[in-house]
Amino acid sequence: MLKEGASHSGSVEMVGFLLGNGADADAGFGDMGLSMPAAALQGHIEIDKLLLDSGADVNAANSGHDTALIAACSRGNLEVVELLLMYDADVNAHGRDSHALTIACSQGDVKLAMRLIQCGADINARNRSGRDALRAASEGGHIELVRLL
Repeated sequence: MLKEGASHSGSVEMVGFLLGNGADADAGFGDMGLSMPAAALQGHIEIDKLLLDSGADVNAANSGHDTALIAACSRGNLEVVELLLMYDADVNAHGRDSHALTIACSQGDVKLAMRLIQCGADINARNRSGRDALRAASEGGHIELVRLL
């Protein structure tokens, strides 16, 4: 729980200290899930980089089945997304409710959607309710994304 709290709050020094003293970069903790998704959700790129450099699994999912990439996309954080992609994040991983491209399209984030597509995101992938990126973009009135897809 301590490392997770440090990841969530953005304490680079604390995460570094814990990792330096044997904490597992992939250890899961409590309701917040894993440290990678927690740090990505909060936009703590330095912590995500530290965890990745310490061997954390870039595609590990938290208790809500969301990966760090899905968490970063849910906040529209292209900087964190770019970092995760450099470490081979799975652009087609599905979380509990959706996948990264559908999230980007539902938010109208053209740059993020284009980057995910460039990295191989499946534009036809559907979530459990059958919603895909095109539907997400059209429901949100995001014409540029509808044209892109």
